[in-house]
Amino acid sequence: MSLVDADTKLLLQSLFTLLVGTIGVMLTAFIIGVLHRGILITNEIMARTAPNLMDLMVALSAPSDVLMGDMKDILHHHEPDRWV
Repeated sequence: MSLVDADTKLLLQSLFTLLVGTIGVMLTAFIIGVLHRGILITNEIMARTAPNLMDLMVALSAPSDVLMGDMKDILHHHEPDRWV
């Protein structure tokens, strides 16, 4: 939405949030991996490391669902004559 609104401050805040979230997830995964070194890697676990087409479709469609929900809230609060 920051690109649509040409809001540089929101874009930088979003990129920072994305970076911090990515680092947080990777750090958490690393810590869990270090703590559980002795767990045997089974076929079920290995199957989850090779996503299929359905996993890709869910990953691509989920953000658009959230954006549509946000846009409905934003547009609902604006006056109708503003969009004419």
